[in-house]
Amino acid sequence: MAIPIVLCAFTHLWNPIGFPALHGDEGHYMLKALSTLEGTGLQPQDRYAAPYFGQLFLAGIFKIIGYPDSMSPVEGDVHSIERIWLVPRVLIGLLAVVDTLLIYKIAERRYNRNVAFVASVLFAVMPLSWVVRRLFLESIQTPFLLMSILLAVYICCPLVNKGSKNSSSIDGGNGNNKKGKKKNTLLILLSGVFLGLAIFTKIPVFAMIPLVGFLIYTNSNRNLKNLGLWFIPVILIPLIWPAHAMLAGELDMWFEGVLWQTTGRGDKPLYDALISFYKTDPVLLTLSVAGLVFTAIIKKDYIPIMGTIPFLILLYLLGYVSPFHFIPLMPLLCIAAAVLIADVPNKISNNKKISIQKMLPVIVVSGIGAFGLITTSLSLSKNLTSAELATSAFISQQLPNRDSQDGICQYVICNSDVILIGNPIYLWLPKYIFDKDYEQRTFYASKQIETEKFILIEDNGFSRQMSGDDRKAHMLKEMYGKSTLMASFYDDKEKSKGRIDIRSN
Repeated sequence: MAIPIVLCAFTHLWNPIGFPALHGDEGHYMLKALSTLEGTGLQPQDRYAAPYFGQLFLAGIFKIIGYPDSMSPVEGDVHSIERIWLVPRVLIGLLAVVDTLLIYKIAERRYNRNVAFVASVLFAVMPLSWVVRRLFLESIQTPFLLMSILLAVYICCPLVNKGSKNSSSIDGGNGNNKKGKKKNTLLILLSGVFLGLAIFTKIPVFAMIPLVGFLIYTNSNRNLKNLGLWFIPVILIPLIWPAHAMLAGELDMWFEGVLWQTTGRGDKPLYDALISFYKTDPVLLTLSVAGLVFTAIIKKDYIPIMGTIPFLILLYLLGYVSPFHFIPLMPLLCIAAAVLIADVPNKISNNKKISIQKMLPVIVVSGIGAFGLITTSLSLSKNLTSAELATSAFISQQLPNRDSQDGICQYVICNSDVILIGNPIYLWLPKYIFDKDYEQRTFYASKQIETEKFILIEDNGFSRQMSGDDRKAHMLKEMYGKSTLMASFYDDKEKSKGRIDIRSN
């Protein structure tokens, strides 16, 4: 078990700042977490885009470690900005290590130690695993989903490999004694709580309800009462989100936000995301598909496919899919591939091939693991964030300070007079780290700009948005035409790519 954990620690905690490049969603979630931490509200963007548990989780961790003050931020210092981003990236890396441990324990309990080892190694080293290195809600959500599954497989399941003909169960029998029933009831409730928290982090994971519900039902002697008990936290915890909106008198805004997430985000089909998945990690995708077919048809085990198919159907219906949306599926895909790798040699019955039968899984997983580790390591050595970090450091010096005692600006330019427009990764940091005073706006916001003074952060996303023909594009073009160049930043090694211009009027 230590081998995949060490591998995962290497692939997810090495160079967390340099790779991958910062993503706009990371800026959104940092803004929400720090807004929650400072007590300024759960909806800093006035948009119901996702439930609250992700930002509450981050805010709680930040509170415990004294972030961001414990990082001793220095205005205009790039190394200080690196330390600010290091904390959330390392936190996500540690969660990936927890994921690896949970995958091992789930597969060990449900199958055997060989499957557990192969599945956890695949999750730790395969190229697609770099997606988990970013601060996405899916990265926060996955440990809670896996904990729910782990508790479900521990209900009344025989202990594995204890060397006894009469295998005991975790509750001391079949759950018929009082102590066993109490333990099973606790496991059922906790499984429901963890799945409820996973859904309260991001809603699409509710597609995993059939999988975990089936495990609860079958492992508790097909007891509908236990299944109903499990459903209580699964349903009630996510309902906190719309309940809060209703109490705040913003239920209409909540409906608008949910509809925008499901139908208003444009066309980004599942097929394109699968193609991207294949280009990034063809080996894992091929093994996973083969493993899903093998477990369902040959092994008559429908657990991996029961979680995979409903989730993929939901993504298809939503019509807006990015590769990171597959993060909750990755553990199931790795387990399915592991069952294939570990069990196919067992089909070899010729006595002369016994040695091959024993060695084949080791050879296969060693080859695949080495390929994945080398490929992933080549990516991890890159530095794709130098221009982004330098931009944040420069911007932090250009905006006016706010007096922390009476809330009055120190300069003539105040919150109502200057606006910062750009990628969300730049918008949160000056306000919440250096106490700057300004209005913030993402480059894809359509709200009319009312201030006279502005600063534009032009990166690839800004340029794509400005090249359109809608109201937002025309507004950006007009502001761009009135601006002049303040500074430019490039990636360290690729000056032809990743250029970021700071412009202002």
